[in-house]
Amino acid sequence: MSTPRILAFGGSLRNDSFNQKLAAIAAEGAREAGAEVTLISLRDFPMPLFDQDLEAEIGKPAEAKRLKALFLTHQGLLIASPEYNSSYSAALKNAVDWVSRGDGPDEPPISALAGKSAVLMAASPGGSAVSGASFPFGCSLATSVSPCSPTRSPSPRLFRPSVRMDASSIPSRRQKSKPSAQRWRSS
Repeated sequence: MSTPRILAFGGSLRNDSFNQKLAAIAAEGAREAGAEVTLISLRDFPMPLFDQDLEAEIGKPAEAKRLKALFLTHQGLLIASPEYNSSYSAALKNAVDWVSRGDGPDEPPISALAGKSAVLMAASPGGSAVSGASFPFGCSLATSVSPCSPTRSPSPRLFRPSVRMDASSIPSRRQKSKPSAQRWRSS
C-alpha cells in the first residue's frame, strides 16, 4: 500500500488563526500515523473572489492554479474551518470554488476534489460556535464529490483554544477536547 498524501490547512486568513494551529496538530498526527502531509496556509494563495466573467477574461489566476495542483496531488484533506455567521469562511469557499473549476474541455469540473477523503475540524473561542461551520461545508464538499456519503457525527472541535494553549501557542494535544471524526468519504 502506498503512503497516503494529505493536504492540510485552516480555512482562515488570520495570522494567528486557531484553525491553522489545529490543522498543524492534525497534520502532525497524520504524519505520526504514516501519512505524507503538506501543511499550507490559504493566506499564501491570494486569489480574487471567484467570478466566471473574470475567469473568462483572464483565465484561472496563478495562485488558484498552484493551489489546484496541490489538491490534484493529494488523496486526502485535513481542513480546520472557522465559523463565520453560522457557516464556513469566505476564504475557504473561494479556494474551493477556484480549485473545483476544470481547466479545459477534457477536464471535468471538480476533478481536483473527486475521490478525496476529508476530515473537517474546527476551533472556536466560544463554547459551541463551531457546530455551524462543518456541516454546511461538508454538504458543499459532498455535493462536489460524487459519489459521496457524509456521516453526521460531530466534527473534531477545540472549544476556547485561547485557554488551551501551551507555551508555544499551539493547542496542547493533551488538553484538546475529545473529538469524533466527521469524514466525508468517497465510495
